[in-house]
Amino acid sequence: MTQLREYLSSHRFRTLFTECLGWERANGTVDLFIDGCAFALHTIAEKRGLAVFLCEVHRTTLANRGLLRRIQRALIKRHHEHIVIYASDEPKKQVWQWAIHLEDGRRIRHREHPFLSSKPPDVLVTRLSGLVPCRAANRRSFACGMAWAAKNILWKPSLKSLD
Repeated sequence: MTQLREYLSSHRFRTLFTECLGWERANGTVDLFIDGCAFALHTIAEKRGLAVFLCEVHRTTLANRGLLRRIQRALIKRHHEHIVIYASDEPKKQVWQWAIHLEDGRRIRHREHPFLSSKPPDVLVTRLSGLVPCRAANRRSFACGMAWAAKNILWKPSLKSLD
């Protein structure tokens, strides 16, 4: 868990997912235009259909939760289940968002978790450590593995309230 904290603090997200958590390396960029501004979301990792995107933004953008939610809504049209990491360098801060389809397939749950990079919260570090390649018993193809883990590990109401 110390290694996870180090990667989070230093904004080494690709290394966190590919080397520490065992996800596949992914490349690509999704360019979105929201409220007259351009945002580049870089794909950094992927596991069984669950993509992780990094969007480097100015610190003032991190405070605009409405804008971050609009970016996520636009991304959902291309990648239904995903994790987005918004990061700023001065000060080093992060906002993690994820969107997961519920079992009924129609509803989507959004979660958001902001924090200073120097102090990655224990709850997030613990949940990230659970996102390792796995197979869930009696689950089918896409539903097993990482999509299942994301629904059952990341989607926790307690993360929503942490700052």
